[in-house]
Amino acid sequence: AVGLGELGMKVYITGRTVSPSDNAPRADGVGGSLMETKELVEAAGGSCEYVRVDSSDDSALQGLIQRIEKEEGKLDILVNNAYGAVDTLGETMGTPFWEKPPTIWDDINNVGLRSHYVTTCLAAPLLLKSAEKEKTTVTPTESSAPPLVVHVSSLGGLTYVFDVAYGIGKDAVDRMAADMAVELTPKGVAVCSLWPGLVKTEKMTSLIKSTNGRIGSLDDGESPIFVGRAVAALACADDLLTKRSGTVQPVEDLATQFQFTDEDGKVPPSFRSVKGLAASAPQFIKDILPRGLKLPWWMLKAFVKPMPRFSQPVVNPNAGPTASKSSDSEATA
Repeated sequence: AVGLGELGMKVYITGRTVSPSDNAPRADGVGGSLMETKELVEAAGGSCEYVRVDSSDDSALQGLIQRIEKEEGKLDILVNNAYGAVDTLGETMGTPFWEKPPTIWDDINNVGLRSHYVTTCLAAPLLLKSAEKEKTTVTPTESSAPPLVVHVSSLGGLTYVFDVAYGIGKDAVDRMAADMAVELTPKGVAVCSLWPGLVKTEKMTSLIKSTNGRIGSLDDGESPIFVGRAVAALACADDLLTKRSGTVQPVEDLATQFQFTDEDGKVPPSFRSVKGLAASAPQFIKDILPRGLKLPWWMLKAFVKPMPRFSQPVVNPNAGPTASKSSDSEATA
């Protein structure tokens, strides 16, 4: 949301926690609220409306889209970023799928896969309306960015990460972007799947600390703002409809192409890069590896190995009651 606000956009943010006082106390300090996010977006130069939405509730999602249509009359960007299973993954990772209850599928993929599909179904008529307006208002000498749907996915769509249900869900998100593009791109709406690296959210930071780094390191992690800047860059791409729609777009690759950085002024190494793939190598080796050398997709599939499955569940001892999501999905009008 902040990355879009940096471009002066008006952003609608959703979540279940409206104010900081709504947060259930957690020993790991995970918090966040819609009001706090609104302040950050506006401080970055954008405007922001927040709407309390539970992304597992179809009627709430429908109400969100109806409100945007009433207040704005159009929708330029839809970012499906809701995910509700970070704690669940940490608590059950390492347990074979057949020893988990079948409900783990819904815990992991209801808010994150199904909610992406439902939200896009509900928003598609408004996105198509925006695309039609672009055709009638832009002159032949002008160029304007088409409406865009972004499904936030991950490397889990390529290889085993965390859990069977997780990998299936992420692979399905990528396929959903490709198939939705088949139907929406000819009508002027682009759809992409976005792959961030390891994002330094409060929950992920807490999970990595509690597992002593067994699921990765935040040394080369990226901030949520970096991911937002990737969405903003993607939305302005000249080849969004002609080349990018229906594809997976790694965040770090977008940073290289569009020359933006993280909030610390750096660009984390891409998981496609030799440097990124050598994340567990000694530091002196990482220091001599070229940052710009990247593997093609076919080679990446051959080199990327599944994350080892731990023999025991990785339990976060600091996790309290499941925290409400502070920014589930973003819709920019």
